[in-house]
Amino acid sequence: MVLAVLLTPLGGLETRSIAETTAIGLSTIVLFLVGLVLDVASIGALFRRPRTASILAFIGLTLYFPIFIADSTGLWSSKPAPPAIVYLSITTAIVHIGVLFLATRVYRESTAKTPAVA
Repeated sequence: MVLAVLLTPLGGLETRSIAETTAIGLSTIVLFLVGLVLDVASIGALFRRPRTASILAFIGLTLYFPIFIADSTGLWSSKPAPPAIVYLSITTAIVHIGVLFLATRVYRESTAKTPAVA
């Protein structure tokens, strides 16, 4: 979540104006924010409902990749990304892939312990 905040103008690394953002960029911002909300919800559900938390985390983390792809391909803004944002985006993508692996593992373990409902 800290990495996600650093990717926003609040983090101080993003120098591009919101006015330079394309329509695709704006739609990916919405997905990014929905993903952040789901990530927060998954942290809240982690100890009570690990299966639900892993599903929320998986969906939330997956919603990061449209903004990553749009920014990497130049579809997010009319200006190129600052170098700090490029490196941070790649780092965030790697972290997200690792956490996706962990979310999948938690889901498998929680379904193995939960009896099937017929």
